Amino acid sequence: MLGIVAATTALGIAAALAGRIIGQLGSGVRYAITAVPLVMGLHLLGWVRLPISSIPHRLIRGGWLGAFGVGFLLALALTPCGTPVLASVLSYVAYKGSIVYGITLLLLYGLGWGIPVMLVGTAAGQLTAKLENVGYGLWAEPISGTALLTLGLFLTWQA
Repeated sequence: MLGIVAATTALGIAAALAGRIIGQLGSGVRYAITAVPLVMGLHLLGWVRLPISSIPHRLIRGGWLGAFGVGFLLALALTPCGTPVLASVLSYVAYKGSIVYGITLLLLYGLGWGIPVMLVGTAAGQLTAKLENVGYGLWAEPISGTALLTLGLFLTWQA
């Protein structure tokens, strides 16, 4: 979980700094940023397919350092399900251009992602089976896709 939080917080700082630079380039770039959540929302809804990679199956060291490394890699959007949301959150931080806001939002994002990952990892077998039985995958992506489309439309309206 610490790896996830560290990586997402660092990404928040980078996105905010990039947003400050991009903000000086004019409104056309702001419209381009708003395309990220729109395209990612369309991807989650299945209307557009993007070649989003998954984590390579490499042997990772065990222990605390290995766990930190896995969390760090997960947070860097190497999972297909995390990339659309993370890319959209980062584009929003870049849109805002505030470092404090970027740190706060991505720290909370990392905690919001890391805590369930930690809990699922602790009780992986039983919880995964229960989530699959209730059809978690059937409604998670459409809800996330709709939320990202809404964010993209809001940002376009604000640009």
